[in-house]
Amino acid sequence: MKKKSLIILGIGIAFLFTTLKVEAATNPYKPQSSFGVNCTWYAWDQVYNKLGIALPGWGNANTWLDYAKKAGFEVGMTPRNKSIAVWKWSSYGHVAYVERTTGDKIYIWDSAGPCIDYEDPELKTCIANGVSEETDRACVEKYGKKVGCEYPATYWSEPGDLIGYIYLDKIPTQVTNPSSNKNTTPKKSNNANLETLTLTNIDFLFSKEKDKYEIVVENEIDKTTVNAASQHKAAKIEGLGEYNLNIGVNTLNIVVTAEDGTKKTYTIEIKRKDNNAYLKELTIWNVDFVLDKEILEYEVNVPNEVNSIKIEGLAESGLAKIEGLKEYELQEGINTIQIKITAEDDTEKVYTININREANQKKSEHTKKENHFLIYSLIGGGIIFITVGCVFILRIRKRNKSKKIKK
Repeated sequence: MKKKSLIILGIGIAFLFTTLKVEAATNPYKPQSSFGVNCTWYAWDQVYNKLGIALPGWGNANTWLDYAKKAGFEVGMTPRNKSIAVWKWSSYGHVAYVERTTGDKIYIWDSAGPCIDYEDPELKTCIANGVSEETDRACVEKYGKKVGCEYPATYWSEPGDLIGYIYLDKIPTQVTNPSSNKNTTPKKSNNANLETLTLTNIDFLFSKEKDKYEIVVENEIDKTTVNAASQHKAAKIEGLGEYNLNIGVNTLNIVVTAEDGTKKTYTIEIKRKDNNAYLKELTIWNVDFVLDKEILEYEVNVPNEVNSIKIEGLAESGLAKIEGLKEYELQEGINTIQIKITAEDDTEKVYTININREANQKKSEHTKKENHFLIYSLIGGGIIFITVGCVFILRIRKRNKSKKIKK
């Protein structure tokens, strides 16, 4: 059972330091014993590194709750974020740092060893590409981020050996050090880390260890709001609030100032995509042409002797792509040419140019003459045909009439 193993690790790992003088930011406990990592050293170290609070030496683990209460710390039996859990295991007791609680879960940093965040994207990708247990271990060693271990909150209290929790959200001005019977003022925290950092309308993965981010968003996202919370309650945060996003790169700086004046800057570069799909220039060689970027369709007439044209142009945005700029052969009549502009965010505009190449005049005149001759020929032929037909009919009638008279 995990708890039994922790008991074994906890036995004998806390010692009473009655002659140890506490210095600011100096851990009053030994890190190791013959049983492994000292829980008192480990819990003190977690509190200092995560909250910037330098606790005095409070002796064995099972005496921490009483000394903390006498020093003015709030204590209780309900787990809270940023607190110390105290148990009465063996004659020495056991302590661990409670990072946070969520519903019925508790996340603890214990001397038995922190857990690994197997949901971290980099670690998951590395393991997914691995081929053996050896490569998986290498992935954990390289990308495995240590996190507090998750347990049911009741797991730590059901056996009945939980003494209580020391709450660290309200620190007394002066903390009594029982080893010297003197009051020591806790050292101001140098913790300038953020606990959370979010942007409205924009999804990105925040990591406490990373202080610079590069994000690309679509053009329709024209503003965002920065929200953040610091790891240490005394730290101050500048740079929160709403930002208007211009097209291109927008640099947002979130500055965290620790209690002791230490500063840390988180930089977020948000690139808003360009949606400009307009033409800036359009030139048609050998043709007088004036571009109006808002007009997408044009009618252009060229004489018959212009049998080809070349089209050149520029987009208003240097990030846009243009298709259709080249040389074209022209047929007589309407030639439809399309110039397509695609903006960085995939917005599209199509400029259509209908070029009417006039017909060949000499050929037209010759064709007209041929047509006239054909028409006149048809008319003349028709007249002759009608005339012959009429003569033929008259003769037939005259012959029939003659036959009737003879009878």
